[in-house]
Amino acid sequence: MDRVVTAPAPAPWDWTASTNPGGSARNVFNVYITDANGRKIAAVWGKAEEKEATVRLMVAAPAMLAALRPLAAHAVTLELDFTCNELAAMDQEHFLVVNGISVADCFRARAAIKLAEGKSP
Repeated sequence: MDRVVTAPAPAPWDWTASTNPGGSARNVFNVYITDANGRKIAAVWGKAEEKEATVRLMVAAPAMLAALRPLAAHAVTLELDFTCNELAAMDQEHFLVVNGISVADCFRARAAIKLAEGKSP
């Protein structure tokens, strides 16, 4: 069953760090994701280097989602160009290219967008 997803926090997202004076030696700072209004929308946990890598990925998420949308739209066009049986027979790991765009990339983009929207791929 697909979950109902409301709109995400307004982009662009950014991050902020603050020291934790009472924290343990392993975790002396807190990292938060902030929305376009500067509101904290997520806390990032982990080792210092993990926090940095995680926060970069999370802050980039809205831009990556926007970049995937054209590929996903192309997947719909591909479905119109091929019959269901032809698409099912395609080995998506081979790089079949239609109009300069990899069919596999289009379907992976569509699956990623569905996951971001809380739907089953």
